[in-house]
Amino acid sequence: MHNSVKQVHKGLTVVMKNSDSNLSVIQALQIQAAQLLPTLTATFLELNYSEVSHRRISQQDNSQNEGVSTTIYQGLTRARHKQFGNVMIKWQ
Repeated sequence: MHNSVKQVHKGLTVVMKNSDSNLSVIQALQIQAAQLLPTLTATFLELNYSEVSHRRISQQDNSQNEGVSTTIYQGLTRARHKQFGNVMIKWQ
């Protein structure tokens, strides 16, 4: 397996496994990112982070025991905090 890396929006990178030719999956992730990232940004701002910049987002399908499939989203976000300085936040 290999990773396919696509830049989708203002420095945001999408990482997909084995999906070089799967445009619909990339488009679905772009739509999901448009929904997730504003919420994440607001949360980080409430926690006194500034200069929030989302750098990477990826997805992984996770099959459960009873045949229920869920999608896990992971990402990296850069930000600045008065106490901690410049930080890289990994989220899932």
